[in-house]
Amino acid sequence: MKILTKYQNLLQSEDFERALRKYNTDKDMLDADSVNFQPIDDMDIGDHYFISYQRPIIVPISEILWIRFEKNSSGIIFMWMFLSDGYTNFTIVLDDNNIDAIVKMLCERNHNLIYGNNADLSVLFGADFEEFCKLIALHPNENAADIKVDPALLPVPEGKVQEVKEAPVSSVSFSPKPETPYIPPEKQDLESVSVPEDLPFAEEMKMFLHLAKNYPDDMELTLYKPASASRIAEFEARNNIKLTDELKSLFLFTDGFDVSAGHITINSLDMIERDLAEEWEWGDTKNYVCIGDMIGDGEIILLDLDTENIITNDHGEETDYGDITWLLCDTICNFLNGEIEDEKLEAYISEYGT
Repeated sequence: MKILTKYQNLLQSEDFERALRKYNTDKDMLDADSVNFQPIDDMDIGDHYFISYQRPIIVPISEILWIRFEKNSSGIIFMWMFLSDGYTNFTIVLDDNNIDAIVKMLCERNHNLIYGNNADLSVLFGADFEEFCKLIALHPNENAADIKVDPALLPVPEGKVQEVKEAPVSSVSFSPKPETPYIPPEKQDLESVSVPEDLPFAEEMKMFLHLAKNYPDDMELTLYKPASASRIAEFEARNNIKLTDELKSLFLFTDGFDVSAGHITINSLDMIERDLAEEWEWGDTKNYVCIGDMIGDGEIILLDLDTENIITNDHGEETDYGDITWLLCDTICNFLNGEIEDEKLEAYISEYGT
């Protein structure tokens, strides 16, 4: 009955329609799955569909090509799903003791699925998806760590000359260019954080703080040690980038942040700088700076250097929010509406939610 209640709640949410549209979802088959969902963690796994209620996501199990698990610096475990449309999706695993059971349940329902970590396979996924599909088709239900990738299929690391002579796969190795480890900023204690009244999105940040402090099981917020004015100026000068006044005030308040509502991440200045060379398949990005991401399905948050507007790009589909303030307002109204019973939240949504 508990599972049916979660599914019924999902049916009634606005997120359900978005999750359905993401893939070619057969609603009748999904409803048939609901009577025999096998619950695990914060997920339900049916004969045909995988559901995670955190975001939420609804994924046809037959479209999952590969799953792997990663733990971030905060100890949060993510299950990444590499899908037949060439994109990735992810969900959070609340209890790492469930990983083996999740793998077994998915493999039983998709006999072509592989699992485990493999750095070369991840590179191949992004470099040549067709070859990636051919390779994993040869290794159904196999641990990905045991799959060997032909080095000839992989991009040549920067600064390394391609080997001309033929050699067995096992005898060829690459030495990637060493990279300085990324050290995230120090976290702030939320109990001691004071939101400046002149912060453009002070009302939204106060709301996140209020919910995170009073409903820690439903709302997570991470703020980092602020960047100094000189650090911001150095970033702009070194990269020939002009940040908006709103973004400058953000970094003076917190050098990036993470909020569970909408799974929004605004990156630190160091992380933004490291990602400046990144380009996306959907077109010319020379006038954009990626400052973060949201939802967790590849939707990125960008600063448009021409208009100084904040936009999101979901695999080529752009939404212009204008500024961070409106992005956070939209997040509160869409992702927190009905999720937490709180008078301040309801009053905010009543005033700004349209």
